[in-house]
Amino acid sequence: MGTPNEDGYQWFRDLRLEKMTGSTLIEDGAITTGKVAANAITANEIAADQVLAKHVKADQILAKHVKAGEIKAEHLLAEEATINKLWANGIAAKAITASRLTEWREVAMEFVKYIMK
Repeated sequence: MGTPNEDGYQWFRDLRLEKMTGSTLIEDGAITTGKVAANAITANEIAADQVLAKHVKADQILAKHVKAGEIKAEHLLAEEATINKLWANGIAAKAITASRLTEWREVAMEFVKYIMK
């Protein structure tokens, strides 16, 4: 390499420095979850066909479609909602527009029969 001297320094001639590439080749299957430390991966975007998780903590989740067996929320804000069945302890609304309300008629009829006795 270089020429050492008495002071422990080494002298180099015709030294050349070149910028290295900023990437490393990682073979498929080389990274496993056992080799990933907690809080070690951060990303602005993750492209995946599927993400499996027991818990997801996020300030915001943007999705085109969400399929879930159950969603629990203290508050739900939606511009529109299509619901096949709605079970509620109560409904507070500024207005309700419907082409048909079923079972309300039956409840009203039972109420009329009760008060007419």
